[in-house]
Amino acid sequence: MVEVLIVEPAGSARCRLCGATDLSAVVRFDEFALAVRSRKTWTIVRCGDCGLVQVGPAEVHAAPATVYGDDEYGFARSRLADELIDGRSHAARVLDELAPFLADGRLLDVGCGTGDFLIESRGRGWAVSGVEMSPDAVRVARGRGLAVTVGTLRDAQLPDAAFDCVVLLDVIEHLTDPLAEMREIRRVLRPGGIVVVETPNWRSLYRRLLRHRWAALQPRIHLLYFDESTLRRALVEACFEPLSASTEIVSLLSPEAARRGLGPRLALGMARDLIVRWRLRRPPSRLDRWLLEIGPAHRIDRAAGSYRAAAEATTLQPGEPSETTDTSR
Repeated sequence: MVEVLIVEPAGSARCRLCGATDLSAVVRFDEFALAVRSRKTWTIVRCGDCGLVQVGPAEVHAAPATVYGDDEYGFARSRLADELIDGRSHAARVLDELAPFLADGRLLDVGCGTGDFLIESRGRGWAVSGVEMSPDAVRVARGRGLAVTVGTLRDAQLPDAAFDCVVLLDVIEHLTDPLAEMREIRRVLRPGGIVVVETPNWRSLYRRLLRHRWAALQPRIHLLYFDESTLRRALVEACFEPLSASTEIVSLLSPEAARRGLGPRLALGMARDLIVRWRLRRPPSRLDRWLLEIGPAHRIDRAAGSYRAAAEATTLQPGEPSETTDTSR
């Protein structure tokens, strides 16, 4: 299957990994919003030097505090879907891969969400702490007895060489400057420590099949799209030595595949796009309000998995799980 859909110059913008200006567009798609009657065109570019795929720099507008404080960011990972992959939770799989290199010590989770990974790690004997941009997620994590700081890693101002292991699970793709973040991780990691990085794979079969409907293609928050080669390059540039890499394989016929965008979700998304395109070509009416009432935007504040909903819940007890890799030295 041909990966490159469009090839055109991307102006004088620079790659966020190597700084090169040889950027070419590989995907362009429209995002429609019926509530505000708008259409946003996103352009995803690839660096001709290092190969990193990223959102066009001119299209990154929202301030982090706005993005990560909003209820559209941060939905708990499906524990059931994770376990259907191989019987283990996501946290258990990551810790099992980490165990041959390091089995305990001081662990920092950067972008820890509501703390599911920290809870699992603590149960295995790790001394854990985290940092997280979402105030709602931090509120939940602290309610579970976890030491979590609101903000970025640099905001936390942690001491040098304070941790044996630092993990970034589905975090590096959110960063505007991945090398700066990795160097800060290098500072807080002890000599010989381990960093674990997990991120969506641009070369995955799901991305090739779904194209702009790939579930990980979320340009408002996912600014970078790595494959194994570009992720290794980022780690090496930050003075890490890659030790191990693996790719999570998910059957196209599994419930997890449906969660990632195949099956009914794909058909519903295509139908929704057609309806919204049709309505945007016509004057506003009560039909728009009705469509918004039955659409996903109306349900987002009540979504059981959202960080805000979790923070507002009164039944979550400390230690209770919410509903819910590349390893380098």
